[in-house]
Amino acid sequence: MQTQLRSFIEAYPFPSLAINAHDFTLTGINRAGLNIFNAKEKELAGRNLFQLFTPDEEQLRPIVNSVRETKKSCITDIPMQDLVSVGERATQERRSVLVLTPVVNDDQEANLIICSFLPASSQENEELQALKENQSLLDKAYPLAQIGVWKFDMQTHDLYWSDVTKELHGFGPEYQPEVESTIDLFKEGENREQFAEVVQAAIEDEQPFDVELKIVSGQGDERWIRATGEPEYVDGICMYFYGISQNVTDRRKAEEDLFLKEQRFRSLVQDGSDMLAILDGKANYKYVSPTSESILGIPADNLIHTNALEYIHPDDHPRVIEILEDLKPGMRRNIAPFRFQNADGEWRWVETTLTNLMKDPAVDGIVANARDVTEQKEQQQKMTQALREKETLLAEIHHRVKNNLAVVSGMMQLQVADTEDPELAAKLNDSIIRIRTMAGIHEQLYQANSFSELEFADNIHSLISSIHTALHSDTQVQIEFDCDPVHLNINQAIPCSLIVNEVATNIFKHAFPDRNEGHISVELKETGDEQIHLCIKDNGIGLPEDFSKNSGSLGMSLINVLSKQLESDYRFESDEEGTVFHLHFTKDNQKGTGNSLL
Repeated sequence: MQTQLRSFIEAYPFPSLAINAHDFTLTGINRAGLNIFNAKEKELAGRNLFQLFTPDEEQLRPIVNSVRETKKSCITDIPMQDLVSVGERATQERRSVLVLTPVVNDDQEANLIICSFLPASSQENEELQALKENQSLLDKAYPLAQIGVWKFDMQTHDLYWSDVTKELHGFGPEYQPEVESTIDLFKEGENREQFAEVVQAAIEDEQPFDVELKIVSGQGDERWIRATGEPEYVDGICMYFYGISQNVTDRRKAEEDLFLKEQRFRSLVQDGSDMLAILDGKANYKYVSPTSESILGIPADNLIHTNALEYIHPDDHPRVIEILEDLKPGMRRNIAPFRFQNADGEWRWVETTLTNLMKDPAVDGIVANARDVTEQKEQQQKMTQALREKETLLAEIHHRVKNNLAVVSGMMQLQVADTEDPELAAKLNDSIIRIRTMAGIHEQLYQANSFSELEFADNIHSLISSIHTALHSDTQVQIEFDCDPVHLNINQAIPCSLIVNEVATNIFKHAFPDRNEGHISVELKETGDEQIHLCIKDNGIGLPEDFSKNSGSLGMSLINVLSKQLESDYRFESDEEGTVFHLHFTKDNQKGTGNSLL
């Protein structure tokens, strides 16, 4: 038994004991109680209320049960001589008043009842006086359950509040309550009006009331208070009001939060855009949300006990079944859009999230959250088709550009064959190579999966090999490539290819005069910060002493213009071991074609 409760009954001047309100066994007794039983506490341990005295059990048991259920005290008479005495028992016949007082815990349950015996001879005078003198002792019991008591004298208009009642309403022990100020504590409007109504009805109909209303406490905050009251009538006149008060704010807030959560959940289930369902282990519907009718045109009741796979397109069965079979308890999986048949026999695209809650007793199934994505799927298909058409168009454009450049190249070759000027023929041949370089890029784009960028390492390999073949050099030139797979957009690929063309053409034409062998190494590297470095090295005779980047030749002019277009830095290094060309620029990831040369 709790220390506070034991202290309370020990301090009580009358014989008192505490019993379990469910099985009526003794849980505690004070010294005065031990005296009337002429026993020690351990000798009474384990006995129940009806083993301690022998009244009519059928008459007393309902009274004890009523005290437990109503949580209200009760006074009844029993013969004192029926008290069981473990030791020597008294023989004189006396009567005693049995007072049953419930002790309510935080869960609003009366699991303990205090039984006190008051002498019958002093019932009318001494009992009332004793109860008044020990009111403070009673107030010690109610704080155990945070229950405040109050009493209102209808004749004198005196209002009594226990300290707990004052605390529950936001006041200190010194507060003196009044009827008017108490009524004003109830929040103005519905709460205040309802309190006035139940009090008036209690007076007129002689019925107790039990309401939960909102107040504005003495500290200014809003609280939910449970107020119960019962009128006492004497000769048809209401003399007193007795009652209790409890602060139920936490419970009411919890109930309100739960209600809001239930409302939100109901809105999601009944009014949302998704269809929620619970499937058993064989994919049979156990529950379907009402949204099935707005999404599929099928009432929820019509889906219950049917199998979900019956509505899924046969071509989509395998992947849905595979996910269902692999879905372990507690696992969640998303199913990519699949076709689901609606009430009109049309196939709708839905995407679904499955969660296996078979081991959750509250669900006992697989939760399916499905959403109709037909419009998005159709839009995606249209966009995919449009993209394919554009890719086809771009491929055709690159093919036509390549063919047109080939025509121009062929015409220039005819011009070379028709001219007798060797210098003009050489210049025309250089231009033909440049045109073929650009045509080669369009050919590569036409053959690639991407029409906005190309793999530049392959382009360099093809370009230099093509130049070597076109110039018909007698020198056996070994070409070595060390190129990272670098992807460039067309805006950078064309000027970079033309620069490579100028450098490589110059090497094949001038680096190895009167030599049987030569060597060219090409290195292409990309660093982590998207910096591109190109290095072309030969072991030829080197550059002439009067070489200048600003020589005004067509080749150098093109390199200068194209390097500016790339926003790049370049340099030549030359000595007796050959020449090295360096080109450095930053990779541009922007898609599209903005090159002025196109």
